[in-house]
Amino acid sequence: MAKQERCPLADCKQPLERAEQDDSYFIQCPRCGKFVISQTFGVSVHREFLDHMDLMSGLREFIRAENEQGNSPLLITQRWQIDAEKYKPSVWGQKPAEAKGE
Repeated sequence: MAKQERCPLADCKQPLERAEQDDSYFIQCPRCGKFVISQTFGVSVHREFLDHMDLMSGLREFIRAENEQGNSPLLITQRWQIDAEKYKPSVWGQKPAEAKGE
């Protein structure tokens, strides 16, 4: 049975659907996409994500890229940071901040 709650990505407050499947949770968030978290990782996921707020946008982009290919990626303790780093926005791709006072 699905349980209504908030997305586990630390910077997202969207309501979502979470369903338990075997040894994992299937997450469907309107902002972040569809992904799976192992129950083991689910125990520490909130603290883990809070400790790495700089990776949340990269993680979200990774999830979206996987969803576009028809996949719901499995986020596990040993790998999620590597996947998020690959999709982390580059400072070179961002617009420079506007100069103050001009």
